[in-house]
Amino acid sequence: MFRWGKKAEPKSGAVLAESTQRKFAQGIEWNMKLVIRGDRKTGKSTLLQRLQNHPIPAEYTQTPQIEVANIPWRYKGVNGTVKVELWDVVDQGIPGSSPHGEAAPVLDASFIDVYKGTHGVMFLCDIDKPWTIKYVAQQIETAPAHLPILVLANFQDMKSAKSKSLNDVQAEVESVPRPSNAAPILVAPACCLHDFGLHAVNQFFALPFLAMQRKWYETKLQLNQEEAEAAGKTFSETVSDPDHSFSNYMARRKARQEEMQQKLEQQRLAQQQQQQQ
Repeated sequence: MFRWGKKAEPKSGAVLAESTQRKFAQGIEWNMKLVIRGDRKTGKSTLLQRLQNHPIPAEYTQTPQIEVANIPWRYKGVNGTVKVELWDVVDQGIPGSSPHGEAAPVLDASFIDVYKGTHGVMFLCDIDKPWTIKYVAQQIETAPAHLPILVLANFQDMKSAKSKSLNDVQAEVESVPRPSNAAPILVAPACCLHDFGLHAVNQFFALPFLAMQRKWYETKLQLNQEEAEAAGKTFSETVSDPDHSFSNYMARRKARQEEMQQKLEQQRLAQQQQQQQ
């Protein structure tokens, strides 16, 4: 579970907060990657900042490219810390310039497969902007079906008579055709500005984590089954091998005994010679 407290300014130049570094130093048992997606100005960067317990910027600034942050998280009954890698995904980045004046590569969704190695997705939409909800539905259709999804209906503090309700958002995302065995899609109200909805985010983390954990155990069980079958095959081959018959076993045993007796006799003769000298 992550914890929110005073919105203190992070230390300048620090990659990770000292408390996060201490938790990671105690040992990381699991690594989980989650991506945050949404149309422009839906609160993606705000959510990323608050999950790190960082303050929210006073003014909106468009994120130029994908940003990544790591936070510690714990799940009940599991020893050790889960390192959660959060990606604030930008669909179309803002090109920068190289020292030579050429356009520098931009890390955005058009350049990187953001779902590679991902265990879950969090989408944000603005309940006052229907096109941001449409965006979520379109992105869900292209997202891998095995990934658990959380949709945060953001800006609940700006709710008006024209705002889309939680049921409206739910109906929109559930209308997306998906396989019958697809991972669940959860919808929750949110107001990232006031940390409302972060508890739902924390509870959602359990779904991708348990799916990741289950896959790990299934892999181990499969390996265990393969090794058991190999052990049984080796046993059958050994028992049926003529070289391992009782008669051959006794012959080898007799040969070893005779060899041992010869060595003992040689040692006895050598001792006698030494005594005679």
